[in-house]
Amino acid sequence: MHFLWSNKYTEMKKIIARSLAVAVVILLLMCGSEILLNELPNSSLIERKNAFAESSAGQLSNKEGINSWFVPNKTKWSKLKEQYTEQVYASEDSETFLFYTDPHIPGSENWEDRYKNVLSYITWVYDWVPVNFCICGGDFLTNVAPYNEEITADEAVFYLQYTDRLNREAFGANYFLAAVGNHDLNYQGTEEISSPMIAEAMFPDKGKTYYRYEGTTSDIYVLDTGRNWIVNEEGKADYDVPMDEYKWEQINWLAEQLEEHDAAHNIIVMHIILNSNDENDVRFCLYDNAYQLCQAYNRRKKIILNNIDYDFSNCSGKVEFFLGGHIHRDRVSNDMYSIPFIIRRKLITQNKLAFDCVLCDWKNRIVQFTRFGEGKSVTVQLP
Repeated sequence: MHFLWSNKYTEMKKIIARSLAVAVVILLLMCGSEILLNELPNSSLIERKNAFAESSAGQLSNKEGINSWFVPNKTKWSKLKEQYTEQVYASEDSETFLFYTDPHIPGSENWEDRYKNVLSYITWVYDWVPVNFCICGGDFLTNVAPYNEEITADEAVFYLQYTDRLNREAFGANYFLAAVGNHDLNYQGTEEISSPMIAEAMFPDKGKTYYRYEGTTSDIYVLDTGRNWIVNEEGKADYDVPMDEYKWEQINWLAEQLEEHDAAHNIIVMHIILNSNDENDVRFCLYDNAYQLCQAYNRRKKIILNNIDYDFSNCSGKVEFFLGGHIHRDRVSNDMYSIPFIIRRKLITQNKLAFDCVLCDWKNRIVQFTRFGEGKSVTVQLP
């Protein structure tokens, strides 16, 4: 079903999609005040749910109560689908995607069943609402002791590779984006893994852990903040140590890409924007320099970073916002930043899920994060 919402629309697909959307809304209105997942009018989803309920993962989730929140009502489902469908087809100036971050599952107990369990819920929403792609903000590997302490480098690479495959099977090989988180380096395990090792496991077609993705109406730049997490001699993370060569490699690449493609709308995704939940916390070093660069790009200014001159005076595009995770809480930057950052909470908290459908309405200059699960939805006004 997801192919109907890809960015390669045809007139025939639009007609079919509109017809399906109308039929779905009618069916929804015929239902009662609440809709359980096994009542959704899509046989493939019904079959998936039934098969899952009989699996060990389904029995585990029922025992742990991980699916107790997921009873969407008629109004929420129908209105959200109607809004996204209308926005996608009525305007060429919008972008839609699904976002989740910090799953922290691979490597933990029963991790494979648990991850498939979680993906089953996320893909129900993904298949139901016309979003164009899915983004994970990083930190796939578990942070729960003692499991995290026992992960070897080879196991970490396998977990990342296998998890990436599960996501690409769920959302489509060309419709899943992932950022690298600090835990994905396996720094808490028996041995850290390098960015080239992660690139080979998750992004073999790109050769790097940072890359550009062309969306429907925007370019998405995914950066790697994993190397920010440097452990000092005392075994503690040192936030003040710069990324040095690897950071400037990404900054230089980002500058070249922005100038070359100069898309009307650009989104920057990175795992770490802030170090912690501290309101006065300093911004991370890669984010700080990327922000300076993007601000110069938006203002058509020249800027010198790491003794390199960048000139964006002939550009016309705009970096709209930064998107990340890491702190396991929902945060939105205040008005002092001309380019807002948006941070969303971790995927699972006490067996309760939290992920978002995102609608970027470029014409009206707003970004809507519709929360599924724990937490609140948020609408961010873009400058």
